[in-house]
Amino acid sequence: MLTPQIVRPLLLEHLRSESKGQIASAAEAVAKAAISKGLLQPRQGQMVVHGASGDMLLGRPVFDELYMVVQQLLWQLLPQGVVVWGRDTANDKYPFYRVTPYGIQVVAAVSPQPYDPDGFLKEFARLVPGADAVVSEYLQEAVHSFNSNCHRAAAVLLGCASEKAMLLLHAQFESAISDLQRKSKFEKESGGISIYRKYEALKDRLDLMVQAKRLPREHVETVGSELPSGFELIRRCRNTAGHPELGGNADQDTVFLNLRSFTEYARRIASLVDYFQANPADW
Repeated sequence: MLTPQIVRPLLLEHLRSESKGQIASAAEAVAKAAISKGLLQPRQGQMVVHGASGDMLLGRPVFDELYMVVQQLLWQLLPQGVVVWGRDTANDKYPFYRVTPYGIQVVAAVSPQPYDPDGFLKEFARLVPGADAVVSEYLQEAVHSFNSNCHRAAAVLLGCASEKAMLLLHAQFESAISDLQRKSKFEKESGGISIYRKYEALKDRLDLMVQAKRLPREHVETVGSELPSGFELIRRCRNTAGHPELGGNADQDTVFLNLRSFTEYARRIASLVDYFQANPADW
């Protein structure tokens, strides 16, 4: 069954094209979208055809569960000001709804999600132009693994994409250190194959640059928040999935959220790489 985290983007896509309706019609639209994207499989012998109902396509138990998730999400969108109850004056109460003017802006801003591989990867290429080929290839395989319900594989592949991005930043930072004594110490502390050792040495120096006010404000936030949170979360998920002694588990929701956040995480790392291509690493 689909989780609320995956159903929510499907629902927002529907609200973008159909700003008025009722819960039942929204659930029907979400069911067909989920089937068309390969997130749900129709019952044996059923095909997605115009006019087919959700319970015909999925079976009553599965469709009822999906209906409840859509219902829950619409209730959550209500206090957020995205929707209000009532389609029009003739149908002005629950279970009818309509999208508010504010909600129209919200649903219009929804970006492609991991369940839409082509759209998601195209958006990544747009926001991270010139991304390293290895990073892009690992991400592509992670997205396709996720959509094939291979969540452990997706977690491991995304971890590889993250580590490659971090290695690129580490290498560029090292080459930007102008003080030879500091460069030698940095090389010694971050030597070997341990990605975490390299990350720690890099993060320590970036923190010193922040304290010395030698980084632009846009990168200060990256160093203090986006870089550690992104690296640690993706690494932890990758380790849990890739090490049998840790259980070899990969929570679907966690992998989904890590994929969603990866584009911004990678964009910020790429921005730091660009910065150190033109500026010294001096703390």
